[in-house]
Amino acid sequence: MAPKDDGETGQGPVSPAAQHTEPGPGGPEQREDGDRATDTVNVPAPRAREPWPRTGAEGGGPATGAATGAAPEAEPPTPGSGTTGTPPAPSAEQAAGPAPEAAAPAQPVLTARLSLPSLIVLSVAAAALAVATCAHLFAVFLHVAPSNTASERFQEPVDDWIYPEFEQNWRLFAPNPLQQDVAVHARVRVVDEQGDSEISGWVDLTQRDVDNIRGSLVPSHVDLNILRRAWSFYTGNHDAETEEGTGPRSRTAEDYMRRIAAQRFGETVNGGRVVEIQLRGATTPIPAPPWTSEQIDTTTQYRELPWWPVSEEDYR
Repeated sequence: MAPKDDGETGQGPVSPAAQHTEPGPGGPEQREDGDRATDTVNVPAPRAREPWPRTGAEGGGPATGAATGAAPEAEPPTPGSGTTGTPPAPSAEQAAGPAPEAAAPAQPVLTARLSLPSLIVLSVAAAALAVATCAHLFAVFLHVAPSNTASERFQEPVDDWIYPEFEQNWRLFAPNPLQQDVAVHARVRVVDEQGDSEISGWVDLTQRDVDNIRGSLVPSHVDLNILRRAWSFYTGNHDAETEEGTGPRSRTAEDYMRRIAAQRFGETVNGGRVVEIQLRGATTPIPAPPWTSEQIDTTTQYRELPWWPVSEEDYR
């Protein structure tokens, strides 16, 4: 149906989408054909789809919008691609992406500052520790190094520092390991309040250490080595026949052995005060294995040491 020309207003044809009938005061208007007009609502006209851009001018050869005076047409969609045209360009907000999150406020860094006296104390302690470490390493070096002028000159202070705690040896790599069981026994002389003296029986100190070690997942280093090393230290610096010292460390070995044994007994035994102590070594050769023809005498040999007086210094 062609739009009517409104002669009264002098305007051209009006499209049906642009027509708008307003009801008068008396109700809806009556058309000429007698039909009752209904209220109408303006609906915007659909925007016409732009034609597909041309990929070339007629007659061959590429043509651009600038050359033809028209906007270039987009290529038609490929069948089955699921698209109906060129997707619209993203807006400025979409192109910019999501707005960055606001940065979290920086947390204040708390730094502890030491006072001047504290810095002085720490500096002095660090310097003393460094000097002590260097001195210890130098003493160990002189101890294990071949004999030279420096080791001979400082032999006495070096030995006093190294023995017995920091002794260095190669027994771990000895080609002939020990084939004897060595035990240390001790007995004491006690004096009671009436002045009577009494000698106790021999006590196997090594067996006590073995009992403490057996069944322990983490045995004590004292139970493992201190008594054994003390006896080895003593026998290495004393003559087996006369028990006279054979080196500059013989006196130290005696004091070390006596103090270990005295502290195992304590200051009093059987109600009496300990005044003297005596030690002996019991050496028993290990029997030969059954698959050899070697014959070994397994008789225990004893080495008794002289009686040593015990003082309060031995218990410190």
